[in-house]
Amino acid sequence: MERPAYIKLTDEEVALRKRRNKAIAFILVAFCVLVFVVTLTNLQRNSEAARVAAENVRAAEAAAVPVS
Repeated sequence: MERPAYIKLTDEEVALRKRRNKAIAFILVAFCVLVFVVTLTNLQRNSEAARVAAENVRAAEAAAVPVS
């Protein structure tokens, strides 16, 4: 079986490939940061909603008239 003939890249092509790889890495990191920030925002919003709901339940229990 013959070995495949590999393409020899010029210095310019290597530099362009490195630049493209850095751009892809930057985009991937930016996407990860975006997902992290959105997750934290949603967790904070849900935590705030749970706190408000708990306060409403306590207020409703305090306002309830006991049946005698």
